[in-house]
Amino acid sequence: MAKLQLDPYEHAFHLDPYPRYREIREQDPVHFVEGHGFWLLTTWDDVREAFRDFRTFSNANLVALESNAEEALPYPMFINTDPPHHTEVRRLLSPLMTPEALAPLETFIRARTRELMAPHLPTGRMDIVADMACYLPMDVISNLTGIPQQDRDKVRGWADDLILREDKQEDLSQRNIDGYMNLAGYFEEFTRLHAGDPGSPGLLGTILKAERNGVINHAEVVGALMLLAIAGNETTTKLIGNITYRLWEHPEQRQLAIEEPNRIADAVEETLRLDGSSQMIARRDSRPHGLRLRAAFMPGRGARPA
Repeated sequence: MAKLQLDPYEHAFHLDPYPRYREIREQDPVHFVEGHGFWLLTTWDDVREAFRDFRTFSNANLVALESNAEEALPYPMFINTDPPHHTEVRRLLSPLMTPEALAPLETFIRARTRELMAPHLPTGRMDIVADMACYLPMDVISNLTGIPQQDRDKVRGWADDLILREDKQEDLSQRNIDGYMNLAGYFEEFTRLHAGDPGSPGLLGTILKAERNGVINHAEVVGALMLLAIAGNETTTKLIGNITYRLWEHPEQRQLAIEEPNRIADAVEETLRLDGSSQMIARRDSRPHGLRLRAAFMPGRGARPA
């Protein structure tokens, strides 16, 4: 049997990772990624267990897989925290993310989508990502947080700089770090300008109020705004691209969505199931002696030290 290999830093892997996932899940579902020092869980049950057991599989201070990330990216983001602090911050923001709370944005989103598509109607052709999907999510996030129109392309550009990875790039590049620090500098000034306004609306007002009440500190305020600009923008851009491709790939499903618009939400959920915008989520073994993962998840299979 050929040796199983997976390089998460290789562009060719990202083009279609699913055959490799299937191969590893069938042959070695708790897989040690040679040369990179981490384990890959590939079954629903194992991933679910790891996500639920935050005391063992901690998310705290886990910035990214790159070895220089923790030092180079200093602002804390609440997704890199564990309960109870994570729960406390999430409780603040969750009411603002319900369908009812976001419903007023529908008119803006529809109008902005039509605006982005209009220049391409005469030809009937467009690049769904470059011409629309890369702009729309940042416009929506900016609407939620109060980023002015003239700054949106600049913020999006810095976010793109941060997440860009060259083929086989294993550490953060200077471009990645510069993008991060430019975002941080922007939101430092942005929060300074709004700090004295107790009436700041929506997400921004909620985050600033949490700082005033001592729930989060100033660095976490900046980190939360950066997170929205980075993760909220990137993942939704990918989702729009993925759902467009999948509906092209399955024209009968596209026709169903046209004929029964109430099924569009199902199409979104099914695309997320088939093509997750984020391919890997990292956790760190919180026990000081390290975790023998194969033994923990697959008793009797033998263990290899992490």
